Amino acid sequence: MEPLKRSGKLTAEEVLARYNDESSPYFNDPVVDVNQASPDGTRLIHIASSRGNLEEVEALVEGGADVNAAGDMGATPLHDAALGGHAEVVRFLLAHGAESSTKDDFGCTALKTALRHGHTDVAKLLAGEDKKVE
Repeated sequence: MEPLKRSGKLTAEEVLARYNDESSPYFNDPVVDVNQASPDGTRLIHIASSRGNLEEVEALVEGGADVNAAGDMGATPLHDAALGGHAEVVRFLLAHGAESSTKDDFGCTALKTALRHGHTDVAKLLAGEDKKVE
């Protein structure tokens, strides 16, 4: 059955199919649920966030993905987006309930992660200096 398109936007089902077609090294089995975790806790929302793929992140969240899911080494999707300097993904995650005070297994928040990697624009978002977060 063909997934339904919404105004040309990507659906969560299409994201699942995309990663299954890639034969992603993160998962041992086909990904059938937006919150399915790999053995280390990685979920599709972590991968899409780390890649800065806002379209996939939006589709996954709309499909029920947990924006605060702890993945590999306790990192959340917000940590992954901050690490990559993906400001628009960070903005979207914050607007959809991502908790910025969560610490990974190393005691780092997403803000500290962004600062450590020189992503000052993302750090400003996470520190609340950018008022575009809605």
